[in-house]
Amino acid sequence: MGIVAELASDPELARTLEDRLFAAERGYVSLILERAYERGELGRGVNPELVRRLLVGPIAFTPPYPATAQPPPRDIARLLAAGLPIIHPPEVST
Repeated sequence: MGIVAELASDPELARTLEDRLFAAERGYVSLILERAYERGELGRGVNPELVRRLLVGPIAFTPPYPATAQPPPRDIARLLAAGLPIIHPPEVST
């Protein structure tokens, strides 16, 4: 959890992480969501930043827990992916 405190007190570190990591993550998530929409798997309106945080947060903050309690990142992604079409269902052509 030390990185969270460092980010809060070190604007240069926060900018560096934003430029080198978070911006790339946002781009990847946006691309994945756009492709899912194009394939008819999701409707419009999915918030890419929310999806990114829901994916990255559980993965990034599980190390403090015992190894037996750490879900595999793929399971986290599958759980999130299963819920997205419920909240943002594909558009149905009439």
